[in-house]
Amino acid sequence: MNSFVPVNSETIVFSPPSNIFLKAVKSSQGDYYYQSTKGGKTVPSVQGMSPSIKVSKGNLVQIHLINEEKNELGLSSKHNLNIDEFNVHTKDLGYFQSESITFLADKTGSFEYYSSIHPNMKGIIVVD
Repeated sequence: MNSFVPVNSETIVFSPPSNIFLKAVKSSQGDYYYQSTKGGKTVPSVQGMSPSIKVSKGNLVQIHLINEEKNELGLSSKHNLNIDEFNVHTKDLGYFQSESITFLADKTGSFEYYSSIHPNMKGIIVVD
């Protein structure tokens, strides 16, 4: 039942969530960004640019984040994901660690999602 209790609400929501799968990665130019996946495959996007995410107001949204960033020396950076307006804050994830977080898209607008560790690692979530 925990997956049905959004982080921005104290009540249980009986609705299947919209699942969003993101990977924290690093481009060949050294830029950190989020990459979207669907069915285990990477969704085409501009390298170094985090995807825009669109959801409908009132939907339960579950974001699944995995850190797949590893450099040529085998070292990795920690990554996290935050959406302040919906009280979404993952823990700092090391290489190949993951976390899923569920929230209720209860307000409309465009909201930034970002990493507090890497300030340039950000994207937009649009709720309509």
